Amino acid sequence: MNEKIQNLIEELAKECQKENVSISLATLDVTGDMGFVQVGSDFLIAIAVLEQYNKVKEELIKLDCDCSKHRMLKALFDIEEEETSKHTHTFVVDDLNDIPDIFERILRGDFK
Repeated sequence: MNEKIQNLIEELAKECQKENVSISLATLDVTGDMGFVQVGSDFLIAIAVLEQYNKVKEELIKLDCDCSKHRMLKALFDIEEEETSKHTHTFVVDDLNDIPDIFERILRGDFK
């Protein structure tokens, strides 16, 4: 992580401390270099971190991506996945005359 980013983080932490603002900040670059700072009330920091965790988890739950990175994140957040995608169904039709029957069954809710 470059020096400018590190200096900005330190400056932000000092300013938060002066203004009695709690902050928890973690940075991570692609090389694995991590920065971390916490300033202020442990109580407020814990609430902020919990809210951030919940926000990320909500976004992961909504995400319908099956790539290895998102599967790993969902496992870390203990989000259970259905075996098949939530938003897709596949129908194989050998006879086009079967289509009205399939639509009728879909409308009845047979394929949930």
